[in-house]
Formats: sequence, C-alpha cells, structure tokens
Amino acid sequence: MIYGDIEFIGIADIPRINTIFGIDNTLWEPWKVILTDKEMEIRTDYRSIHLSLENILIVDRPLPHAILSKIQNASRHGAIIVIDYKKEATIGIGEVVSSMIIAGKKSDVSNLKYMLMSLLGVSADPIIGTMKPEDIRLLCLLSSGINSLDLLIPIFEGDDELVSRTFASLKSKGLVDKYAALTPLGIDLVDRVRGVDKKKLGSDIQEDFDNLATVWNCLDCNMAPSDDETNRIIWKCGNSKLCGNVATVDINKFICPLNIEDIELDIPENTCFMDLMIQTKNDASIVLKSRDFSVIIALYGCLNPEEDIQIRILFSFYLGYTNQQEIQNWLQISSDIFERHCKLLAKNNYLELENYELTNSGLNLVHRKIIGDVSVLVKWTCFEYKSENFKKIETRKKECAKKKILDILQSKHGKKVNV
Repeated sequence: MIYGDIEFIGIADIPRINTIFGIDNTLWEPWKVILTDKEMEIRTDYRSIHLSLENILIVDRPLPHAILSKIQNASRHGAIIVIDYKKEATIGIGEVVSSMIIAGKKSDVSNLKYMLMSLLGVSADPIIGTMKPEDIRLLCLLSSGINSLDLLIPIFEGDDELVSRTFASLKSKGLVDKYAALTPLGIDLVDRVRGVDKKKLGSDIQEDFDNLATVWNCLDCNMAPSDDETNRIIWKCGNSKLCGNVATVDINKFICPLNIEDIELDIPENTCFMDLMIQTKNDASIVLKSRDFSVIIALYGCLNPEEDIQIRILFSFYLGYTNQQEIQNWLQISSDIFERHCKLLAKNNYLELENYELTNSGLNLVHRKIIGDVSVLVKWTCFEYKSENFKKIETRKKECAKKKILDILQSKHGKKVNV
C-alpha cells in the first residue's frame, strides 16, 4: 500500500557525525519519495534508493541551530527533516548509521513525518526513542493522575529506587517538575505517545487511559496514609515483596531486633526520604522510608546495640513508645537495667518518670544527638537543617513549650488551665 508520493530535494548517505558539524551543500538533488508500509523509496534522476522501514532509527532528529540555518539557506526551504537509518558498511563487515536530509514545503514535510511516525511507532521519535521503557511508563502514569508512591512502587515491582531514578530522569529532561506535574514538553510527549498508540492499537486507547486514571485515583484515595505519623515499609525476600505504611508508634511491632543481621542508613539521591535498610538473618531485607529524618535516626539508635543505653531509652520515648515491657523487648534489656537508667535520666532532668515523657532538656539532648548522627552516619559534607525533615522534633518542641507555659499558669493561679 502506498501512503505517499511526494517531491522534495534531499541529500542521502551522510555520515551521522557530519550532520552535527557540517554538510556539503553541493549534494542536493531532486527527489520523489514513495512511502509504503514496508519501505521508503527515493527516486532521483540517476538512481533509486530503497530503505526498509525496519532500518530507520530516528525521524526528525534536532540539528544544531547553526547547521540548520545553513541547510535552510542552501536548500531555500524552511521545512527540514533528518532521518537516521542503518545501512551496510562499505568498509569492513556490519552496519553503520547514516543520515538523510529532506527539504520541501512545510505541509509535505509534515505529512511525511506524520506518516513515518505512524508506521514506525514511538521508537523512531527523536525524544521518545532515547527514553527507557520505564521513563515512558512513569510519564504516562503521572499524566493519568497516578502520582502516589503507594501505587507507583508496586507497579514498578516494589523497586522504589527505580521509581526515584526514573523520576529524576524525567525531571532532568524537563518533562516533569519537582511536584511530579507534567511540563508542557511532557504533555506534548505523552500526546505523541498516545497518538501513535492510538494509530497502532485502536481508537479506544484514550478511553483506556481515562479509565485507568479513574480506577487508580479511586484506589489512591482509599490507600492514602492516615493523619497519624506514617512511614513507608518495604519487605523483600526472594521473589516476594510487600509494601505499605506503618505508623511510627507501631514500627516496633513490625521489626524483630533479634532477627537483625545488619543495619545501615542512606539518603537516596533526588528523593526527600531517608532510608533505614535492615538485612535479617533469614535473608529478608526491610527498607523503612520516612520524610522525617529524626524518626529514622532514632530507630537506628534504638536498634544499634553499640549505642549508649540511655540514649536508646530516650530515643524510644521520643518515638512514642511508653509500654515498659515493649521497650525492654525492643531494646533487648532487662527490667532492672531499664528501671535503673530511667531513674538516672529522671535525676538528670531528662525524663519524667510518671508518664515517661521527655523533659525540655531531654528533648534538646535527643535533638543534638540526632543532628550529630546525621552529619556522621550519612557523611554529609554540608548539612542543611530543614524543618520539614525534622517535623517530629519541631512538634515535640512546641508541645514542651506549651506544657511549660501551662505549668507556670497553673502554679501561678493554683488551678488547672485548659487551652
């Protein structure tokens, strides 16, 4: 089937590198381009070139502005299209990549490009063709409103690092912004992907995308984290993976200290999370991710038996654990050791024994310890304190300040004051 029979002027068999640095403008010749569903035939006054569609690599590759201007001046046409393709090497064995340049009326060049892209699919697009499959997948998911990590990580087989790297790749290409919203370039690229898919897969592809967005948005509402402090936990063992949210006060119920073989901290690039990575004795790996760095540092301190026992106890209270037996199991200490150190902490004004609440001095000690550990454990050369990464500390400080004011008012007026 013939899709087009259009007249242009062109140059063929240009070494690909020459299209970057310069082109011999004496090689222009009149062409008649005949496009079928199997090949692209170019007829000139002296020869006929048959280019199989399977050998076409990229259609409409961008050229340097200086080279593009020279081509437009030499061809006397503003509409230019570059096609990269494979051909048999004239020297040696194998294939080389060559280029052809076609110039003509804007409407003719646009039609040729549209027909080629429709026949070849997204692989020949100059931008899409250089993207990895996971880049296109994530971009299409984000365009459909699926931007929750709760949903994206399972789609990417539980590989949260792959999601982070892919998002960073899209951001570096200017396809999304830091809030995971598509830029105009990203929207245009998705439209091109969907347009080609619509041509190849059927006219209902747009409806499928809309249905996908509706379903996942519904799930996103149902699976969103609660108002409590939550952290992401990913458990992997062999081919099995689990992913979900866990409240900070419940983390000690999901991790068994006796089963821990190795533990370390990490801050993945291009993310706002700090990770606590745990390797267990039964070959399972657990990754706990939190936007609150103080939570991860405190957990690391609690699970590190080489840490000072009083600091570990303070960290436990800081995380919200108040049950004595649970803390003893969590820290793997006896009741005598727990009670003795709690009394010492109370004596030094770091802890209130009545309700196991940190005092202002105790909270300040925890704060200094956490900031010091961040600088050492993750090897940051320049540490910048951001309140959004230490939200729990900021919240606890406000609570302590409020309690102090209420205590002063109560002692002054001789009665309980409610705010």
